[in-house]
Amino acid sequence: MKVKPEYCGNTVEDSIYITVSVLSDVTATDARNQTMCVRTAIPVLTQTVSGGSGIYTYQWQSSPDGTTGWTNIAGATGSDYQPAIQTQTPGVYYYRRITTDRCSALNGNAIRLTVKSCYVPVNPELMNKGKGDKR
Repeated sequence: MKVKPEYCGNTVEDSIYITVSVLSDVTATDARNQTMCVRTAIPVLTQTVSGGSGIYTYQWQSSPDGTTGWTNIAGATGSDYQPAIQTQTPGVYYYRRITTDRCSALNGNAIRLTVKSCYVPVNPELMNKGKGDKR
């Protein structure tokens, strides 16, 4: 590229370098596709990202099916997210994180949390009573 001063001086010729930083490699860690019992602690969700400017903002989203209908979760703007799902109700819950830097945004992979009913015997020793046990 050549630049010539408007009134006096010499023409300067030099190169212009453009660096494009693109976010890449978003992966879910820790809680990806986990199954848990009702009334148990919900894991903290997190995802890793590389590339871009290194200065990121975040928005966590939820979806009814993990592919469409993604909606922002109010106040969920940290790098990690602890879902406030109803742990008394079995079901499947989907989450992802949108990571944005000054140039681009990247949708994270869907994280599936399956909450199921798990039955634990209250008094297992009573179950064995009467099965050959002559107390």
